[in-house]
Amino acid sequence: MPVHLKKQIKLCGIDRKALTAFSEIDKTESREVDWNWNFATTYSQLYPKSFDLSIWYGNNLCSMSIGRPTFTGRGMRLDFIEKFSNTHPFPRLMFPISQVAFEAYGKLIGAQQLRIVKPMNKKLVSYYSSHAEFPPVSD
Repeated sequence: MPVHLKKQIKLCGIDRKALTAFSEIDKTESREVDWNWNFATTYSQLYPKSFDLSIWYGNNLCSMSIGRPTFTGRGMRLDFIEKFSNTHPFPRLMFPISQVAFEAYGKLIGAQQLRIVKPMNKKLVSYYSSHAEFPPVSD
């Protein structure tokens, strides 16, 4: 992560604090997706090697994402990612920051690609691919 962001942005897992912040966001914001992030706890239990991430700016939850290694372990799946529109100065950095975290985890387990699972549209496929360090694959 760029040095200037290290003191301003905090990376955490998806925990009770993140889910509580999400429930407030869900009540007040218009969202492009309709999933309820409370599934993250079950997801992590179903997939013990999963990786979940919440990105914070102060007390503002900026983004959450969750994924897991593919069954072969050669790839890393990014199953869900969402940027929240609450006020923070880094909205365009939420995906690149998430990507760096997922790729770091993927490299630790020997993954050679990051799979973006079921992107909403072709515009997002192009956007995600433009940031690729691992060879991009979309399902």
